[in-house]
Amino acid sequence: MLDSLLIIRGKGPILITGPHAVKTIRNKSEIHHEEEYIYEIVNKLYKLLGPKLCTVMTWNVDFFEDTNLYPSDPNFVTNIEKSIWFKQLKSFKRKNPKFYLHLDIHGMKNHSTKNHLEFGMKAIQLHRPGLTQHMKPVIEEAFDTLDIPYSFNSKFQGWGMNKYTVANQGVLLGFFSIQLEISTDIRKRIHTSDVFARKFANGIRKIYKQWKVEMKKPKHRNKTIKRKKKRFNSTKTKQKKTKHNTKTNR
Repeated sequence: MLDSLLIIRGKGPILITGPHAVKTIRNKSEIHHEEEYIYEIVNKLYKLLGPKLCTVMTWNVDFFEDTNLYPSDPNFVTNIEKSIWFKQLKSFKRKNPKFYLHLDIHGMKNHSTKNHLEFGMKAIQLHRPGLTQHMKPVIEEAFDTLDIPYSFNSKFQGWGMNKYTVANQGVLLGFFSIQLEISTDIRKRIHTSDVFARKFANGIRKIYKQWKVEMKKPKHRNKTIKRKKKRFNSTKTKQKKTKHNTKTNR
């Protein structure tokens, strides 16, 4: 059934996801409309980057059009273990334990902000502030060639107080996940202009090249959800020992 719902291609360390290629459901009844050109952009970037460098995941648009079904919004998740997207992200992690540079592609309206690109990096910043701070100028340099205005963590942050975004889910698995919001005009340019699309893909390559260098450093290795759980369990054990010692002292 999962094969019918999702389109997954490639085996590369650059993971590109597009959760809003179809209409989705939030809060059981609220419809979030599909974002134009997301499906096309995900597939175009895959072709430009290639299967050895890139992995893509998005909804199977044909299946949902034929069945007239609306899946749950993977970017608005309260119970992470019930999310089929999170299950698939964990599957990526098991098959390839190397870290992923993860771009979660979204569409915003032209007037949503004064910028054409918004990099939502709050989730990764909370987990890896040092690496995030180092990568920001790398991202700036990579996308300066597009000659369009962009910003970091302004309106769209890629993180939710009481829900899990796709970027947040990726970060929990050790991915360097960014929620990338793209204006309607720029999405259309990526879709229709091969020259602009290549510039966009080359920007991603530049980010990956520097990110790969950073991830080889010991301080950035082994950041996975399992290790977080181990540290959490270790903390709980220490707390129990402290309580036991307190009772003994009494």
